[in-house]
Amino acid sequence: MKRPLFCLLEIIFLVTASDGTAEQTEYFTYQMIGTNYAMITGCTAYVDDITGFEPPFPDNINGAPIAIGPGWLGPRRAGIAGQSGPYSYVSNGTNIVITKYTAIEELPGDEVIIPATIAGLPVTTIGMQAFKFLGYARIVIPEGVTLIGYEAFCDCHRLSSIDIPNSVVALGNRAFLQCYGLTSVTIGNSVTNIGDEAFCGCLNLQSITIPGSVTSIGNLAFAGCRTVKSVVIPSSVKSIGSGAFSWCASLSSLTLQDGVATIKNNAFARCNSLASVYSAGNAPQVESGVFDLANSASVYYRPGTLGWGETLAGRPAILWNPVIAQLQQDRENLCFSLKITASANLPIAIDVTTNLITGPWLRLHTTTLVNGSLDFQDPTSANCPVRFYRISAP
Repeated sequence: MKRPLFCLLEIIFLVTASDGTAEQTEYFTYQMIGTNYAMITGCTAYVDDITGFEPPFPDNINGAPIAIGPGWLGPRRAGIAGQSGPYSYVSNGTNIVITKYTAIEELPGDEVIIPATIAGLPVTTIGMQAFKFLGYARIVIPEGVTLIGYEAFCDCHRLSSIDIPNSVVALGNRAFLQCYGLTSVTIGNSVTNIGDEAFCGCLNLQSITIPGSVTSIGNLAFAGCRTVKSVVIPSSVKSIGSGAFSWCASLSSLTLQDGVATIKNNAFARCNSLASVYSAGNAPQVESGVFDLANSASVYYRPGTLGWGETLAGRPAILWNPVIAQLQQDRENLCFSLKITASANLPIAIDVTTNLITGPWLRLHTTTLVNGSLDFQDPTSANCPVRFYRISAP
């Protein structure tokens, strides 16, 4: 009876010593066993927890079939592997990468509180696919984690909210892909990069707050977040990736703070509820299809900004120029009254505060200046000796 090939290879490992010198491909070291086999002895590259890259295993080397060397553990991560309760991890002697969480039991309302330390060392990375497919409703990420890896929480369908701590610098590609139950997320104020497809397909995510630390938003990062209604892109963001907010069916208002330089193709495609895009800075460079099938959108830009024409990516570009032409105290009605003028049909909001330094600013009124002017009385200003007003985008 013929023995299977894997048994034959096992016999070769046990009785045949390598007679070749150590050689190297792009990712692997190997030795030739005679002229018959290339024995893989090591790996020179490791898993990239941001992109999910893992060195591809060769079918052959220079035409010779592959044999696996003794003690081969695969192209994983630099460090020593260990286990602590349900957590598989790798340690480099300084910090911990959690590589896998093995669920013991998942019941409605269950939560996972990820430890800040394992084996006396700080947990700094949630590795690729470490919590993928888990059914917990709540997962707590500890302060001290700096990287959330590729597909780390992908397909956690019951996860309802997540707080990303301020220590996190980068969100890997597809980190929260298709977390259908996710309704709210708080992104810490140290995150600089939101990876490709990071929150793609989070169908019930209702609000997105992007902190002022973020400099780039990856391709398809929030695509298909169909219940998000408004998004503010902070001035720190320089680039918005391809399809980043595409298929966000409920998105009606978009604000681009001063600083956004590049919007890549289809970034807001099929956002068919998008009505208003407010830009605080110069006209960004746009690629094709940025507002494809967002046929109701108008882009509003401020006086003094540069590079604007009649359209941006095929949508009307309109100067947004409201001013408070008159502000006075109405002694008869014991309130402040404002006269606001602008080009016709501009949407505006009126905000108020009693303290310019500390705020807060409260929204009083939202309207469209159909005829280019508005006379407005502030009914909340009675018995208020000091009030400060501003006009902003709705």
